[in-house]
Amino acid sequence: MVQLDRAREREAIMQERHSIEAVRRTVREERCRQRRQWIHQIKEMNAKFLEQVRPLAEEQKKKCEQATAKEDAAERALVADIKMIEEYLPKLISLEDIPVNPEEADIIRRQFDEVFTQEEQAYLASAEEEKSRKERLGRGLEVYRQRMLDEYVAKKNEKLHDAEATERRLSSVVDQVLNYLRNGVCVTKIPTKGSARRRLYFLSEDCKRIHSCDLDHQGFPLNRKRPPVTMWIRDIEKVLIGLSITSFVNYRGEAQLAKTRQEAVSDNGTHRHDPTQNIIPSSLGTNNHRAFALLLRGGKSLEVVCETGSDCEAWLVALKRPLHLRTPAERLLEERRGT
Repeated sequence: MVQLDRAREREAIMQERHSIEAVRRTVREERCRQRRQWIHQIKEMNAKFLEQVRPLAEEQKKKCEQATAKEDAAERALVADIKMIEEYLPKLISLEDIPVNPEEADIIRRQFDEVFTQEEQAYLASAEEEKSRKERLGRGLEVYRQRMLDEYVAKKNEKLHDAEATERRLSSVVDQVLNYLRNGVCVTKIPTKGSARRRLYFLSEDCKRIHSCDLDHQGFPLNRKRPPVTMWIRDIEKVLIGLSITSFVNYRGEAQLAKTRQEAVSDNGTHRHDPTQNIIPSSLGTNNHRAFALLLRGGKSLEVVCETGSDCEAWLVALKRPLHLRTPAERLLEERRGT
């Protein structure tokens, strides 16, 4: 009975072994079939690539077109890749299952795990270092940006301070000029008709009006306290420098004015130290740099020739303040100061 039971056990074991081997064989055959199918599909894809390349080359030959070096290099690279795939494909995809030694597989697995762990640690360390470097660069950039901003603000404030100091100096000069013109200066008034006349022109105390009075034979003003002629500065619409206005031209003529203007120019420009002599039509053009005209409301105008160049400049400088004339730099300064 014991021997019979052992025989049955052996028979059952053998049947089980045969059954397991049959299942394994079926699995191996299925895997082999799948691998053959993979290899076949890859080869078909490679063949399709070559079939797509050949018509292009044939079409270029028909059209007698020469392929570029880049196209030739791409075609050679494609052929080389396909050849390499077909050469190494059987080695990469084996048709037979290779028995695996569990111990060797475990050793290889541990080696891979160690390599992957080292690579991961190296990557994390590199990422941390890059993060620290980025933070340092960010802090350095912020410090640099703040320093540049501070320098820009400092330079801007310095320029504004210089401009304000210059404005104060110029304002002081303008105040002196206004005081000078309150005392009055002698100028020659060019009339529309008749002869030129010397008169005294001076500013009122509030610098809102220009007064004018005649001079006696010794050059002293008449009726200064009650000047016969007064004009409001607010009525001035435009200030023209030189002898370009119609009254000047009618007094002498454009051709003669142009000629005498050229004669008045020397190596020192038009600057002269001598005072203006009696104005007659023939000498008007030589005083182009000392003449200006005021265009008033209602079509009126005032044309004068100053005795010196500095007097002419004094009038032009003084009229800027009551007329609220500003240069672009002065307007920018006022905008920055919020005025």
